[in-house]
Amino acid sequence: MAEKRTTPKKKTASSGETPKKKSASGPASKRARELEQLVAERTAELERRNRQLETDILMRKETEEALRRSEERYRILSELTMDSASSVILLPDGRFHREWIADKLFREYGYDPSEVDTLEKWVGILHPDDREMAKKAFAEVLGGRTVAREGRIIDKKGQQHWIINTIYPRFDGHSRRVIGFISAVREITERKQMLDSIQRIQNLDKLAVLSGGIAHDFNNLLSAMFGYVDMARGLAPDGRMRELLEKALLNFDRARDLTQQLLTFAKGGIPQKQIGKIGPVIKHAADFSLAGSTVSCRCSFPDDLWLCDFDRNHIGQVISNLVLNARDALPHGGIIEITAANHVVPEGQDSSLRTGQYIRVTVCDKGNGIPRDILPRIFDPFFTTKPKGSGLGLAISHSIIRKHGGHIDVESDPGRGTVFTIYLPASEAEGRLFETPPEPEPLPESKKGERILVMDDDAAIRDLAVEMLSTLGFQAVVVAGGNEAVERYAEAKRSGAPFDAVLLDLTVPGDVGGVDALKALRNLDPDVLAAASSGYSEDPVMAHPADYGFRESLRKPYRLRDMAELMAKLFG
Repeated sequence: MAEKRTTPKKKTASSGETPKKKSASGPASKRARELEQLVAERTAELERRNRQLETDILMRKETEEALRRSEERYRILSELTMDSASSVILLPDGRFHREWIADKLFREYGYDPSEVDTLEKWVGILHPDDREMAKKAFAEVLGGRTVAREGRIIDKKGQQHWIINTIYPRFDGHSRRVIGFISAVREITERKQMLDSIQRIQNLDKLAVLSGGIAHDFNNLLSAMFGYVDMARGLAPDGRMRELLEKALLNFDRARDLTQQLLTFAKGGIPQKQIGKIGPVIKHAADFSLAGSTVSCRCSFPDDLWLCDFDRNHIGQVISNLVLNARDALPHGGIIEITAANHVVPEGQDSSLRTGQYIRVTVCDKGNGIPRDILPRIFDPFFTTKPKGSGLGLAISHSIIRKHGGHIDVESDPGRGTVFTIYLPASEAEGRLFETPPEPEPLPESKKGERILVMDDDAAIRDLAVEMLSTLGFQAVVVAGGNEAVERYAEAKRSGAPFDAVLLDLTVPGDVGGVDALKALRNLDPDVLAAASSGYSEDPVMAHPADYGFRESLRKPYRLRDMAELMAKLFG
């Protein structure tokens, strides 16, 4: 019997396998999974980039903020340490676009930023002598170099200010092309003035040494001529010759005053005072200073003007300085008025002067006057408004008056004139110096033929001393320096023919001078009779010879009568 064949039954849904499941396990399902993974990866990458972008944006903001704070700090620092600083972008038309600026430049110098918004305008506010240099400096900056140059700004009022301008180029980040600059301007006027003062002091020191040497040598030469002319006048056979020689001596007096001013400048010193009338000294100094000018002087001194204890040369120098300043203030000519009057400062008065009697001298002109802003500085050493001035005239005058125990003051009205007022203590003594010397008495002569040792480095003065002392009846022995003077004095003492007195020059270049020579002589003879001689009347030895062991002093240049009076004091 045949086997019965059966047909397999189709699985039903309950068997756990559906058509959808079967479909998902195919290629489409794989592709979908790949797409899902790609989307997830791209999403994650996008999120990462977004986070990085947020971080970058935050960092950029922080950097920009740091840069802003840095620029702000730099700007504040610039304003605190510099007179002007600015950050500039160059525009295509050549103008300046300032990103920021410390505006002290404009505030102090009076300019609006719009007035200096191009190179040409900036150059235009500089001193004409500095403009070409500024253009060359700017060209260097455009070439990429940092430059620093000194120059002068002229402010809106016409005043000059020294500055140093340091300019740093600013570059484009890609092309390295200069697109602007940072400029820092610092005013150095005060420093420049200080350096100029130092240089001026150094130059004046050199000038003082030079002028002192020239004046010393000239004074020695003048002494010989002065002395011989004076002796010739005494021997002149007729009145006409004596008159001519007297006029020559008057001019020698002027020359002597000039050398004394040079020597005062070179060495300074204390006044060598004498009691006398101050009027003739003032008039002589004023007339001498105005010789040949279009300015004249009108003097007014009362007959009862008190006597004064003063240094004739020093006060003459003060009057000369004031008169010369007044003359300069009268470029078209005019009159300078000088008056003197007695003045009393009562007790308890609030004044720069002590209680007592003074002579008040005023020097008045109707000239240009002194600007009010510089009036307080006119007595400062080295301060001057004159292009070729030394700034010493009024400073020396102030020092001289102060050393006399007096006071000097000034009042000025710009455009209307200036008045200088001097107060000098009146003398308490009864002595009197005459405006016209009385007829000279006979010269005192030696009674014993005393032996005098004269030490001077100038041969002409040594010869003159021999002539004068011989004329007066003394025996003169001359030597050139201090060492030789000590040797000759010791030799004379040993020989039993000692010198009765010595006349020692205080300044002997290259050898021992009078002060040191006298110390050595006192070791040989404690009772040595000595007189000092010098052309430097401001030397303290000349003013107070006794303080240095001398009995008297004799100022060069001297006349025969001066030598005779010295001998009378030594042996009187």
